[in-house]
Amino acid sequence: MSGGLGGLGGAQGQQAQQGPNVVTTVLGQNVRVMADRINNTLLIHATAAEYERIEATLKRLDVQRAQVLIEASIVEVTLGDGLQYGLQWAFRGGIGGGSGRGVIGASDADGALAATGASDGGFTYTFRNGAGISAVLSALANKSLLKVISSPSLMVMDNHTAAIQVGNQEPVNTGTILYTNSNTSSTSIQYKDTGVMLGVTPSVSAGDLVTLDVDQIVTTLGNDSTSAQTRGYPTFMQRQINSRSPCARAKPWCSAA
Repeated sequence: MSGGLGGLGGAQGQQAQQGPNVVTTVLGQNVRVMADRINNTLLIHATAAEYERIEATLKRLDVQRAQVLIEASIVEVTLGDGLQYGLQWAFRGGIGGGSGRGVIGASDADGALAATGASDGGFTYTFRNGAGISAVLSALANKSLLKVISSPSLMVMDNHTAAIQVGNQEPVNTGTILYTNSNTSSTSIQYKDTGVMLGVTPSVSAGDLVTLDVDQIVTTLGNDSTSAQTRGYPTFMQRQINSRSPCARAKPWCSAA
């Protein structure tokens, strides 16, 4: 507050700590501002004229921060040679709307999904701009090709970071000591975090445009190692995304790893 209000009286501000959470700012000889950070309050000692000038400045500065509700779906899709192109078309195709029946597979030369009517193994799809993504993912789930890992919802303040972690701690054998004298052994165990770690920092701009800084790590337990030195120890597969991109209000945003 000393930097923002120091220009009001034309005097340099002075700060002195009074307790762990109270800051006192002196603006000139007759103005004193005490800020309580925990209770988010200000105590102002000033003349009526100076108080009016300070109050006008505070009204311009004390603006409620925007909040962003983020609804995320972290999914794992199993891709085959014939499925890959259908997914690429679904995420990148520029369609305005339509519905029908088709088969999840490769797209034709024009980028349209190959439709075969009500054939066995087909699916019903409906595309309405961004909602087409959800329609395709739903169809994949019915074919056991999609696994929803987590669907968190985060409410976060503008330019603040929200983080969520969902998963288990898996025990890992880090070493074994054999005692030949007593014919016993001692094993050291450490626990490794697995699952989803998601961090999102939104920045709200004019025109309802939100810039998202996304840090996501998905760690899963794999098969035991087969190498000679680590045989029998578990392996872990980790997929990580660090991304920054703009997103319009109430519009879907997708990232793949």
